[in-house]
Parts: sequence; C-alpha cells; structure tokens
Amino acid sequence: MASKPSADNRVFVHVGVPKSGTSFLQTGLWQNQKRLRAQGVLLPAKYPAEIRHATLEVRGVEEQWGYASGSFHGTWARICQRARGFDGASIISNELLSSAPPKQVRRSLAELDGLEVHIVVTARDVARQLPAAWQQGVRQGGRLSFEDFLNRNLGPGRDTAQPRGFWMRQDVPDVLVRWGAGLPAEHVHVVTNPPSGSAPNVLWDRFLSVLGVAPDTVELPKGTGNTSLGTTAIEVLRRLNAVLSRREDPRLYGRMVDGYLVARLREEPSPRPTPPAPLLTRFQDMGKQWVAAIEAAGYDVVGDLSELIPPDPTREDVDPDTVTPDEALDLAVTTIAELLQEIDRLRTQGSALGKLASRLPDGNVVRRVALRAQGSLHR
Repeated sequence: MASKPSADNRVFVHVGVPKSGTSFLQTGLWQNQKRLRAQGVLLPAKYPAEIRHATLEVRGVEEQWGYASGSFHGTWARICQRARGFDGASIISNELLSSAPPKQVRRSLAELDGLEVHIVVTARDVARQLPAAWQQGVRQGGRLSFEDFLNRNLGPGRDTAQPRGFWMRQDVPDVLVRWGAGLPAEHVHVVTNPPSGSAPNVLWDRFLSVLGVAPDTVELPKGTGNTSLGTTAIEVLRRLNAVLSRREDPRLYGRMVDGYLVARLREEPSPRPTPPAPLLTRFQDMGKQWVAAIEAAGYDVVGDLSELIPPDPTREDVDPDTVTPDEALDLAVTTIAELLQEIDRLRTQGSALGKLASRLPDGNVVRRVALRAQGSLHR
C-alpha cells in the first residue's frame, strides 16, 4: 500500500519538447543525482534507460523502437510509486512524453494522484526547432531532404498523420494545454532556451530554479548532450539511410548510427542547418502566436518569451540542401577510413584478449566469453 504523501511531496514532469535542450538537462540531472538527493530532489528512475522504457510504455510505441509490445508494462507505475514514497520533490524527464494525446496524459498523471504535480516544458524558437527536428529524424533513419521535410510539415497536408504527430511534439502551446489540463497555471512551467551563443549555464540555471535548486550547489553538466551535426554530416547520413534501413532492426540501427557513426560525424566542421530566409516571417508570426497563447494562459515563465520569436537571419545561416555530392563523398571516405582503423584496433585487442583467455582452464566462464568475443570480431 502506498504511503500517504506529505505536504512536501511534489513531482516535476519534464515532457520536452524535443530538441529544446532536453538531453543536456537530463545529462546534468544524472551527473548530479547524489547532490540533488542531498537537497531533497529525487530522480525516481533507477537508471536513465528506465525512464525511457517507461515513456515508451506510456506512449505505446515499444515496437517502433525495436521491443516487443508490452515489454515495459508497469515501468511507469513503479517510477511514480517511488516518487510517491519520497518525502520531497521528484523529477521525471523524457521528451517523448510531449506527443502523448490527452487520454495517455490522463492515464499517466493518474499514477501521481495525491502529489503536487508540476509540468515543465522547455522551449525554443521554431526556426531552431525545425532544423534540429529534421536532423533528429535523419538520425533515426529518415531520408527526406530539408525542403521535403518543410513541405510535409508546413504544407497544406499538415493534418495528415505524420505532420500531425510532428506538431504534437513541437507545438509548445498545444503541449502545455494537453499536459497542463486541470492543473493550476502556476504549476505549469515554461523554460525558454536562450539564444544561440549563450553560455551553457543559462538554460541549466533556469531549469534548476523551477526545481528550487541553487546552481552553486550542483555542477554544470559535462558534455553537451545530443550535439547537432553539420550540414555535410547530415547529408552523408541521409544518403546512408537509403541503404541502411532502421525498420529491420531499430535497436541495431541505433547502436550503429548513434554509437559509432555520429560520434565521428560530430567532428565535421560544416555549419549547422537553418531554414531558408523566405520562411522567416512565417516562423516569427508563429513565435508571436506562441507567446500570446502562453501569456493568456498565465503559466509560470522562466526566461524571456521573446526568445521564442526567431531573430533575423545572419550570414552564417546555411540551407542544408546545398551540400554538394563531392562534399558528402569527401566526408564519407574520411569517415570510412576512420572506422576501418577502429575495426583493426578492436581486432588487435581481441586477438590479445583471446591469447590471454586461452591460458585459462577449459570451462572457465571468462575464457568462454573472451573467445566468443574474439570470434565475433574476426568474422
């Protein structure tokens, strides 16, 4: 039986939106897990993958991510139960929650009945969101050019299934309405992502202030989280997706792309993608509409709502569809060479490990595992 919550039982559910600094913030939360706990703030998931699994359960999309349907049944409830049993504040964070329809939101929050629930939405202007979302789609197997991506999500067919799902994740006022339904406006927090070029601590400090944590009591996140790729790197990956299908094995694709390839492509120095200048007026109007909706709702705002209105274009802005085949080829060849060197290094290490393992007695568990790993590396 659940313990009766005290007056201090609060839970902050950070639901995104995707590409608004969520990976950076989640990295900081886990790196400061012990420091936060000492201040009465709990991460109720036992490890980062658990909250991801719970989110896939909430959304009912296990199969899309390479798991059997129902693989994570009860995970969300267990995480909420830990929050319920903690005498203090808890923080649950995953950006995939942003696209949950009202029925899933109600079912999810029902597990937190009796607690003081707060919803947190991090947001940035749509002119930065759209290129980032397109890039993330490419990293998950997408093949659309940036122009086709914009046409699909901004064109007259916006009410079809894929664009509708995209805007459920990215339309900040809509996310706030779905997750904030029935909650006091002061329990719904909008944290704006500062302009490009701002110090990394700005977003972190704003987020901490919602939790009631002083920045000088924790450390700034190490690493940048889900770092963006340059335009040439995205083009290489987009072309690769034409022959490497994510659908056949989403988990294997994720390991190969995010685990091996993206780590190298991140080092490529080409500019980050930006929308074409003719769309800017439309995005600025959209930002103004978002600001008006948030102000009218009376939500708690941390930061400056004007940051949701895209600034005028700069000379550094680059249309990602202008990458030439030669530029993509040069990067692909360089990356292949680096990966071949890595394979050779791993095989050399595997051979050395195999020699050491062969000296162990037959039947030894370490021997069996090491020799099996060596065999895999030499196939």
